[in-house]
Amino acid sequence: MTNQDPGQLSSYNKTPIGEVLLHLKLIYALINDRRVNPFLKLLPLAGIIYLIYPFDLIPMLLGVSAIDDIAVMWFFQYMFVELCPPNVVQEVRSTLIGVIKDTKTANEPEEIIDGEVKEIER
Repeated sequence: MTNQDPGQLSSYNKTPIGEVLLHLKLIYALINDRRVNPFLKLLPLAGIIYLIYPFDLIPMLLGVSAIDDIAVMWFFQYMFVELCPPNVVQEVRSTLIGVIKDTKTANEPEEIIDGEVKEIER
């Protein structure tokens, strides 16, 4: 095992898709956590509603409409994580990284320790 900062999500999962999935798991876990204010839990929901709702901030111009959807979704999820209590976010991140760390080390061979055998006569 390595001695890395548990707050660094990217240190355990370097692929961009893996980081996005880990961040989605963080948001899902924070939504289900009772220590997070129920009104804060409306932020990710508002982002999803905006994505589904046909109104756009920028009218449909050569794919620019998709950019504002991505920007609004990013803003809502970012504000949700930032406004959650920091100790809760850190605890959930550590738990998620711990799960990932355990699954990574489960496939690695066990460490071999050299030793000597002494026979004791009775």
